[in-house]
Amino acid sequence: MNDINANNSYNRKPLSPKEQKALLQLQENTKDIADQNSYDLEKWLRARCFDVKKAEQMLRNSIEFKQKIRVNTLLQEYKPPEVLRKYLTGGFCGHAIDGSPLRVELFGKLDIKGLMFSTKKSDLEKTKLLQCESTIKDWAEQSKKLGRPVDGLTVIFDMADTGTSMLWVPGMQMYLHLVKILEDNYPEMMRRLLVINAPRIFPLLYKIARPLISDEMKQKIHVKGGMCCAIFRYFL
Repeated sequence: MNDINANNSYNRKPLSPKEQKALLQLQENTKDIADQNSYDLEKWLRARCFDVKKAEQMLRNSIEFKQKIRVNTLLQEYKPPEVLRKYLTGGFCGHAIDGSPLRVELFGKLDIKGLMFSTKKSDLEKTKLLQCESTIKDWAEQSKKLGRPVDGLTVIFDMADTGTSMLWVPGMQMYLHLVKILEDNYPEMMRRLLVINAPRIFPLLYKIARPLISDEMKQKIHVKGGMCCAIFRYFL
């Protein structure tokens, strides 16, 4: 986790000769996969610390998963069940200072146990994928509007009113499973996660969740105890 002294711009570090070689190798290994440009391939490499074999496997697993779910049809054809439309808290609410989409997650208002007993796991997964596909669509619109490439996602993770019910392990495992879907299929999409109103039980929640959070995601988490205006001014 980090404080707000992280850079609020997003500039990828130039590739080293070794990393450039890995990118060229991944391009060669994935020639059979359509629509894979170097910018996107670099994301898969960064997600796997430039291990070409692991990055290629991650990419192929994702393509297979997306084909099975028919991700390319979600925006046009999928409508989440009513219970998710009504009670799945949070949503998109604008854009950050860099033009990337901004999403608020009202974690303290989320009844994950109720949702798990009221809908299918597949619908929770498809709804998360729908959010990701909506983010990609927003990138294209913002890139055209601003005249420069836009990507990434900023999430304000509001933990106000978070109580001990969130210590329910199956619920936390499900929530982190949905986050993992994002990480496994949309590498580098999550730019930063700003945790606000962190409650007293936050250290315990984080201790339980920590083993299930990737090292890369941990570096993107910024925590503040209250409704910190400074963190908004800095990033948003």
